[in-house]
Amino acid sequence: MSREEFDRAMDAEWRRRSKGAIGWTALGGAVGALVLGALGAAWSPDGNWAGLAIGVVAGLLVGGGIAWLIVRSRARRAAHLSVAGRWARDNGWSFAEKAEMPAIDLGFLRQGDRRYCQDGATGTLGGHPAEFANFTVETDTTDSEGRRQTHHEHFFIVVMHRPWEGPALTMVRRSLGLGRGMRDAVRSAATGRKVVEVENDAFAKEFQVTIPDEWGPDVVFLLIPPDMQEQLAQDARLDGVRQVTSDPAFLFLAWRKHFSADDLPLLERRLDDAAWLDDRWRDVPPAMRPVAHGGTG
Repeated sequence: MSREEFDRAMDAEWRRRSKGAIGWTALGGAVGALVLGALGAAWSPDGNWAGLAIGVVAGLLVGGGIAWLIVRSRARRAAHLSVAGRWARDNGWSFAEKAEMPAIDLGFLRQGDRRYCQDGATGTLGGHPAEFANFTVETDTTDSEGRRQTHHEHFFIVVMHRPWEGPALTMVRRSLGLGRGMRDAVRSAATGRKVVEVENDAFAKEFQVTIPDEWGPDVVFLLIPPDMQEQLAQDARLDGVRQVTSDPAFLFLAWRKHFSADDLPLLERRLDDAAWLDDRWRDVPPAMRPVAHGGTG
């Protein structure tokens, strides 16, 4: 499906809601005029109506604008659901606006104070049962004056449920900015995993790779050989991926930013990349299983 199909769905939704949008915009403008007009009058000197007039005009614009944007965003959401649901049906996925959290044991899915999935789908990918969803993390913070704020992080996640005889390898895009090395070291210590250094400098600057202590580092060079390191460093594959975890029971990938039906080719590329990664690792022989210090068991 192309962007044009989303635009057509958006136009249809907006036409359907346009009459209601006029009413909601008028109502929002009226409420805004009452509120800001009253504030303007309260702040004005006695007998000066300038504050009232300014407040009424500002309220009309602000209140009406907010109401219009709300109706517009709801139309966009409806168009997204319509197009995404149609894409899912056409491609063998079962789509749902409200999605369950993946039933896997992974710290990434436990971060923040609250988290939830939406726009999820289940089906098959690379011959394995799979699911994807838009994943949102909510984190509460309190500033120095005791005011509470909620911060949101948005991810797109893919889970492929498949058996794997290799290590529980995790590849995380490194932190940005000052103190990156310290934050990476803290993250490694907190998870009790071993960081493996790789020979490709560009890849090493972008990603930190960790494996369980009982595995030798040579397993990383088998799973992520030089050509693959170069592809990942240049974003030729897994473009913009934030985390990859290969567990004995599943393959998990997460990208920053939700998927949207106005860019379905991006969704398809991410699913293709997940299948590509599984295919790269599928034929790695179980006999490669190293033990600590790179020995063979």
